[in-house]
Amino acid sequence: MGAIKIMYNMMLSQDIKRFAVIKEAEGVAVSRNVPYLDDGHPMHTLTVYRQEGAMGPQPVIVEIHGGSWIYGDSELNRFSNHWFALRGYTVFALGYRVCPEVNYAGGLEDIFAAFQWIYEHGAEYGGDMNNVYLCGDSSGGHLASLAVECMADPDKAEAFGGLRTDLKFNAVNFTCGAFYLGDMCDIPFARAYFGKIIGKGWKKSKYYRLANFDLKPGLTVPPMMFSSCYNDFLRKYVLQAYEKVKADGYTCKLVYRDAKEDNELEHVYNVHWPDWRESQETNQAILDWYGQYRK
Repeated sequence: MGAIKIMYNMMLSQDIKRFAVIKEAEGVAVSRNVPYLDDGHPMHTLTVYRQEGAMGPQPVIVEIHGGSWIYGDSELNRFSNHWFALRGYTVFALGYRVCPEVNYAGGLEDIFAAFQWIYEHGAEYGGDMNNVYLCGDSSGGHLASLAVECMADPDKAEAFGGLRTDLKFNAVNFTCGAFYLGDMCDIPFARAYFGKIIGKGWKKSKYYRLANFDLKPGLTVPPMMFSSCYNDFLRKYVLQAYEKVKADGYTCKLVYRDAKEDNELEHVYNVHWPDWRESQETNQAILDWYGQYRK
């Protein structure tokens, strides 16, 4: 069994157990399988979450799920998306193609197509298109960070094939982001896995060179929040990314929970277990961050 299949089965097993003990919050209207590309591909759809009976436009969260670049769809993080919807946000949760059908750049291409669809149709689903925020967790955090970079840096957007969108974000949040995919490929025991995420011949591929979140100084980007915890296996990369953008003068914030008080919290705890007190505190910090940049 290949490395990707092993990882996929492990995540599926964990989610089956998790979904069995979590209940969806009541009071949320859900629109499923909304296509953002008219090609019939099941991953080219999104799910919209909005509080039942909500009147008027609501601020928008665009959510990019994680799943190690190989797993998940637009409903993977439905429990946390319900939580945000109940607090007055219209949430657009994106599906996108994953490996091995495409490499990570194929997923990023899909995400930009979804961004443009939201720009053109988000108001039809009750979104306030003057107040749009982005979030991504784990590998979704990596893809969200590359999206932010491409939106600000025409050279990187062109290197990915000319990614474009008219959508603008007021602020972003990266939860336990896997910001340095390229560096992960340089870990000897991990090459068999991460090399496949970049694609065949990854050592010579341009997608290897482009895989890290690497903002140039002086770009125009939305304010960025980074969140992690002591037992997050990606905390090294989260702290590294935060320190770099901070040193380069970007507006940013870190929410980091230390093991001394939160020793049971692990990777993307606030996404997987939104009913936990600690998760609600972190998710409220995300909303407070978004709220600072509302128009």
